[in-house]
Amino acid sequence: MRRARGFTMLELMMAMTIFSMLGMIVVMLMRQGMTIFVQGTRDSVLQDRMDTVLPQIQRRLEVLALPPSFAPPPPPPSEEERLAGAEWTSPPPVRDRLRSAIVVPRDVPEGPLKDRPCFYAAWVMDVSGDRSDAFLRRAGDRTGPDLRDYVPAERDRLDPDAAFKPSGGRMEICYVAIPEDPDFPALLTLYEGFRTPVGGEESLLDETNLDTIGEIQERCRPVARGILHFGIVWRRAFARDWKLTKGRVGEREPYVGSRWDSTRALDKAFALFKDVQSLGDPSDDIFPAWARLEITLIGPTTLGLGRGETSLAARVGDDDRSITVLHPMRLTGPGPDDRFLKVDGEWIGYRVSKVDAISGTIRGVERGLRNTRKASHSSAADVYVGLESRRDVRLLSRDYFAKGTKKP
Repeated sequence: MRRARGFTMLELMMAMTIFSMLGMIVVMLMRQGMTIFVQGTRDSVLQDRMDTVLPQIQRRLEVLALPPSFAPPPPPPSEEERLAGAEWTSPPPVRDRLRSAIVVPRDVPEGPLKDRPCFYAAWVMDVSGDRSDAFLRRAGDRTGPDLRDYVPAERDRLDPDAAFKPSGGRMEICYVAIPEDPDFPALLTLYEGFRTPVGGEESLLDETNLDTIGEIQERCRPVARGILHFGIVWRRAFARDWKLTKGRVGEREPYVGSRWDSTRALDKAFALFKDVQSLGDPSDDIFPAWARLEITLIGPTTLGLGRGETSLAARVGDDDRSITVLHPMRLTGPGPDDRFLKVDGEWIGYRVSKVDAISGTIRGVERGLRNTRKASHSSAADVYVGLESRRDVRLLSRDYFAKGTKKP
């Protein structure tokens, strides 16, 4: 009988090479599939969170309340009228108004969250259907000294039979985004507050009543976490695009910006500020015609809501115009050339065309954008991009004045 033959060493090596290559291909396909699945799940979660936050704020804006009258208040008496005994009191502040500003919480201890600017916006909305609300329906049904303001903190801790002050068909609403975790200073929590009746010393329309973390957490409730950016850009009726306005503007000039003071009497940094006497004069009040809602969220990872898309490869100084990251390809996916990234609490603008895929260096960056401040950042600091979304909302607008002017 002929002797049985086995495999030669060359044949074994070729077989092992073929099976290794097939195994690597299978692993790569499985890894690619898992990556697509994880990314799709992450994007779906992000979209669900956006669909929860933005439409709610849009609905609040769409019922923005305007002052019922734009007639100027009576002028103060003349010298002769005062000598004749005429009495005059200054008009009360306009109750239906819109405020938007940047606040810096005063109670933040020294550390990475100290002196961080936070976006704040508040306005009065129409709740003429308050009879359908179980709590607001009882507002004004009782009389006596035990009536309370309708605020989340009071409503949640009181018994169901608590009596609230009449709403008058109006409610204050405010939003403020603040950093809360010193370990992740880039992340914000969006708080929502509401209160009725409108006005008074504790009004949400006065940002000084919400200038500490403690007051915000007490008077408002969180509606979204894991936020990189939240803001509202207001556009006046005279503006034809969303180009931000710099400096002061005139009565009939366009304005686009994140600040708004409808009374023109409270915020001296507002481009249309007039004087403190305008607080009780509704005839010179102005309201925006458009609002652009902006939000940027991060998606969940295996480590939770905390880590960025990449990290810094080297320290960045206050005035550096270039940064180096460890994984630059994570900042160059499909999309526009002009983009934003966030390191700690600072937003930085960059261009995809300026990203060096080999060294990870990004040149010509713009520092301190989106109402944030330039700062130094240590090596290995998280770099965030997140998922950005915008929504333009058409508003009721009274952007003209009763004092001798005509509707534009």
